[in-house]
Amino acid sequence: MFTRPRFVLALSWLCLATFGCRSPYRADQGALVGGLGGAGLGALIGKQSRNTGAGAVIGAAAGALTGAAIGGELDDIDARNRAMIEQQLGRKVSASAVTMQDAISMTQAGVEDELIATHIRVHGVAAPPSAQQIIDLKQAGVSAKVIQAMQTAGPPPAAGPPPGAPVIIEEHY
Repeated sequence: MFTRPRFVLALSWLCLATFGCRSPYRADQGALVGGLGGAGLGALIGKQSRNTGAGAVIGAAAGALTGAAIGGELDDIDARNRAMIEQQLGRKVSASAVTMQDAISMTQAGVEDELIATHIRVHGVAAPPSAQQIIDLKQAGVSAKVIQAMQTAGPPPAAGPPPGAPVIIEEHY
């Protein structure tokens, strides 16, 4: 089924898709995954017409554009949710991990549970709540849905370089 070069290529694509895009923007991540998926699908379709390379290039371009568009829309949704939370809190919300006090403040400001849970999923939590902190959150009026989001959310996403930061490319011969 797979020849050695195809296996190595497939494995390379999988590694690149998994570890290659450390950007915090979903548009960038979508472009990478869409481009890789599109290239693979385009190569398979192109093989039928004996134009594997052309199919891969066309598929990669179409996949990257589609992935970037979908990821960009997800970024826009995150920005709208953040703006709604900031409006209800009356202050800027940190882009860093959500703390127990953040969850309490958002709840007391009347922010909807779904918005808080989404904010937690996107930004991660500073630390999962302990048993005593869960009791404190519940006594402060934080819903079970928000507490569960804090328990299941991972650490904050790895931040990439800031926009406009210089990129250094080293070539080794």
